[in-house]
Amino acid sequence: MGIRHIDYDKCVRCTRCVTYCPQDVLRLDDERFPVITYLQDCQSCFLCEKYCPAGAISVSADRERRPVLPWKI
Repeated sequence: MGIRHIDYDKCVRCTRCVTYCPQDVLRLDDERFPVITYLQDCQSCFLCEKYCPAGAISVSADRERRPVLPWKI
């Protein structure tokens, strides 16, 4: 459940996905690309997918279990 994939080849770094996310799931990295940081908080509202002008984000409403990953510095 939640954001499945961000296609960085399509991403135009407009930051709309970060702006429209009501749960603060996405953050920007040093190069202004969106990064999924709090996937467990994603409610699958599809706002990031809807407002992405490049169609670079895929969201799924399917339930799934993802592994817990270490914090990336």
